[in-house]
Amino acid sequence: TANAGIRVYVDGNLYIDNWNDSGSTQRVEQALFLSKGKHSIRVDVKETAGEASLDFSLDDLHRDNRWYGVVFPNDDLSGQGSLTGYDPQIPNLNFDWGNAKSPASGIPANTTFSAVYQRNITVENGSYNISSYSNGGIRVYVDGKLVIDNWNDTGEIQPLDKDLSLSNGTHSIRVEFRETKGEASIAISVPGIYKNYNTVNYNYTFDSFIDKQMKKTPKANGSGTVLAGRNLVEYYANPNNFDKNTSSYYQFLDLSMSANINQYETNEKVLKGAGALEGTASAFIEAGKMYNVNEIYLIAHALHETGNGTSDLAQGIEVNGKVVYNMYGTKAYDSSAIESGSQYAYEQGWFTPEAAIKGGAKFIAENYINTGQDTLYKMRWNPDNPGDHQYATHVSWAISQTNIIANTYSLLNNYNLIFNEPTFLNQPSSVDEPPVNFIDYPNKIVGITTDRLNFRTKPTTNSESIKVLDTNTELQILGKNGFGWYKIAQNSKEGWVHGDYVDVKNLLKVNATVLNVRNDVWGNNIGSVTNGQHIAAVLNDKNEIVKRKDDSGTYWYQIEYGNSTGWVSSTYIIIE
Repeated sequence: TANAGIRVYVDGNLYIDNWNDSGSTQRVEQALFLSKGKHSIRVDVKETAGEASLDFSLDDLHRDNRWYGVVFPNDDLSGQGSLTGYDPQIPNLNFDWGNAKSPASGIPANTTFSAVYQRNITVENGSYNISSYSNGGIRVYVDGKLVIDNWNDTGEIQPLDKDLSLSNGTHSIRVEFRETKGEASIAISVPGIYKNYNTVNYNYTFDSFIDKQMKKTPKANGSGTVLAGRNLVEYYANPNNFDKNTSSYYQFLDLSMSANINQYETNEKVLKGAGALEGTASAFIEAGKMYNVNEIYLIAHALHETGNGTSDLAQGIEVNGKVVYNMYGTKAYDSSAIESGSQYAYEQGWFTPEAAIKGGAKFIAENYINTGQDTLYKMRWNPDNPGDHQYATHVSWAISQTNIIANTYSLLNNYNLIFNEPTFLNQPSSVDEPPVNFIDYPNKIVGITTDRLNFRTKPTTNSESIKVLDTNTELQILGKNGFGWYKIAQNSKEGWVHGDYVDVKNLLKVNATVLNVRNDVWGNNIGSVTNGQHIAAVLNDKNEIVKRKDDSGTYWYQIEYGNSTGWVSSTYIIIE
């Protein structure tokens, strides 16, 4: 950029020639490909019109592993050309210019032209295939070696490919193209695996994050019937528990761009035998391009939600005389998955599997991916607004699809991966494996032993017995694990007893979205409890729940609430 006349030479060759000093600032750029090693740069400047300025830069266009090119207004790659790939970018070298589209700025449509495109690729040790499917003359070089040579433009599309053995690391790809016969197109497939790891910092503590998650009654199973304990939520919400080299790390993959997968390969290797989803790769690919969503993720999500295409919603549910489909479990709520999911599909007009694939992708894109929840982790836990607008309640939902995603990527030779891993203040370090689900109970939960039983140090019959408890011993129950053992406090000691021999007297669970707590039967509202929340009922001296009947005949239970007590309607309560 210069307010002056300027000429730039590289290795003695003139690349920028703008020697006229117009008196105003002018930006001039030129792309060139340089071999490894030292090169000379000479810049000539002249000032004749007053003010003078110069800003010269040499920008490495291969630093971010994408295609850049120079298009020339001739068929022999000579002279000055037009730079392409800087803005807009060229993520994949796949153009169909026909005879009506310009290949670059300053190059008219339906004319003779030539072009050079170049990028770096990063691969692991192995055998790879480079293919060309182009209408025009083509030459492809890998690390400076000519591997595809078909410079004659026949006027027809010519499929060409070459198998290569590449070592671990970075390699250069150079493609030369020329068009002399009218219609032009180029499609080059090259191997390349690019993984970019980013960290997103959240300025609040991990504990406060979990506090908000626990208020939303997370679940320990996919059907939503088992509450998840805080320990289980802490495990699955902690990014440190998922190593970069495991498939579960794909929960941090940025899903806001197409993966450019092959339709035939996907149908054969991923969707074959997948029930209602078999042969639907084209619908996923089209949906990914329409809504800027990674189609590999869409496939994994659908396979997970439909049980490999075998669920009722995938096979089709009749609603009002029409069969509808729902491939992502969209609006299929825990308590009424089939009814709510099929009704929503009917309202959206998802009367074919393809319509459900595209329509569900639109819902996910508009409500999650394109609004910032663009990873599976963000969809499940929403760290920007914890506890709100979360796609699922199951604690392991974010990793339940990652095996399919990782396995599908393993079938491809050419892809870019961007991972965005969140971090929190005071975030715990990693642990080796998920803990056993443990449900913390509220204070003042009482249990009575129904037989003599061992009070043990651990929830297993192989653990040490602290003492033997007599029948009708009153216990303070702290919580329950996933294998039927209660954690209790007895005479200032904590330990475990098996639930088969304990009668819990006052454990209630809320069965309503929000349930008001009142100071008396139909009294003033003093607060609320939420769906799935455990609460302790007040007991009388006979260890019976204190209850009263209102004028309609409905019982109300007195409960422990904060530092006092309150009343809730039994209509929305389950006694556990």
